[in-house]
Amino acid sequence: MKVLFIYPNIRTGNGPHFNHGVAMLSAVLKRAGHSTRLIALHEPPGRDSLLAEVKEFDPGLVGFSFGSHQWRHVRQIADWLLESHKVPTIAGGPHATHAPDQTLEHPGIDMVCRGEGEGAILELVEALEAGQDIASIPNLWVRTMDGVIRNDVRPLDSNLDSLPFSESRDIRHA
Repeated sequence: MKVLFIYPNIRTGNGPHFNHGVAMLSAVLKRAGHSTRLIALHEPPGRDSLLAEVKEFDPGLVGFSFGSHQWRHVRQIADWLLESHKVPTIAGGPHATHAPDQTLEHPGIDMVCRGEGEGAILELVEALEAGQDIASIPNLWVRTMDGVIRNDVRPLDSNLDSLPFSESRDIRHA
């Protein structure tokens, strides 16, 4: 499956930098045979150019990683995706972990990952690809027709040697 990560770091003064969290999620997915791409945003994106890039990559999942100060940008991009692409979306990072209910209130966000995402994202992508139910994946809160399913956070992985090395390929800075 193709997974597109969008990392807004818009007008923070903390220019282009390596996002270790997203890079680790990408490495876990790539090791399992999935394709990933990252759009790292440093200025507000143009709707048409962003949506064209999403269309060109044609992801099966879009993941956002962000802090609370970037929440307004994520909401805008999620609105654009909801109008045009109908691709499942997941939010992770500090804001989604600490404000999961608020994050899931936005109609353009389908799931939230709370805590560490490596195991959750791999389990999610493999379930989506196989057409399986995603409602019971630990660390995920999933919005359904019947409300939000709030799964517990899985134990931390104490064997860090089991994780792949992260890399910075396939990053577009905008």
